Amino acid sequence: MFKDVEKDCIFADDIAYVSKTGVMVGDPEGNFRPDQPATRGELAAVVRRMMFRDGVFTDVLPDVVPSVVEIRAGNKLGSGVCVRSDTGGCHILTCRHVAEGNEKAVFVIIIHGGRSLVGTYKIASAVPNEDLALITTTYYVPPLPLGSPVVQGQPVAVIGSPLGLRESVTIGAVSATGRKEGAWFQLDAPINPGNSGGPIINEEGKLVGLAVAKVPDAAIPDVGTEGLGYAVGLEVIKQFLNRVWQE
Repeated sequence: MFKDVEKDCIFADDIAYVSKTGVMVGDPEGNFRPDQPATRGELAAVVRRMMFRDGVFTDVLPDVVPSVVEIRAGNKLGSGVCVRSDTGGCHILTCRHVAEGNEKAVFVIIIHGGRSLVGTYKIASAVPNEDLALITTTYYVPPLPLGSPVVQGQPVAVIGSPLGLRESVTIGAVSATGRKEGAWFQLDAPINPGNSGGPIINEEGKLVGLAVAKVPDAAIPDVGTEGLGYAVGLEVIKQFLNRVWQE
């Protein structure tokens, strides 16, 4: 809660709700100024945040798509997303099952516009249910900023190369959180072979998860499923990146 909002303030619950959803925020000093009128600039900021809460991703996709790549590792096909570009190169986050077995191989990374680049293996996680790996390339790819952990019912979009169809976008909602001992979340946006390692984004165009698989371990054999996909959650991604970048 903001330091200038008293608990007995008549608007305390409303302020807490809109700040939690991100529709309204306070100033950098932690004040909400509940008794002061809003300026036109502040009103514009509120309207802009509300515009990203209708499940439509049209406005953010032009900035997000250039951060997404297709990854080819031998006979494996997957997707990835740039999470950092610095003097050490461009860091592409993808799934371990896309990269594993190719530690000494060269990865073909196809970026926005169809250009093919050479990528090299950096590190893959050995932690159960992380299913994450990092590939580097010297070519610049714009990094995608990290968002906030998802909540049930939240609209999300998946971007990747299902069956090699680059920069495909599917849209759905978070079906459930806390899958796979809390490491994954479930979503109903279509995921197909080639989507693995592709980013899950929120309505602000920020990374909130990484597509893992449509049905990684079917509970009922020989039964097809629709609208049942999984993604590695944001907190797990952050832990993995912090661990890798500290090494």
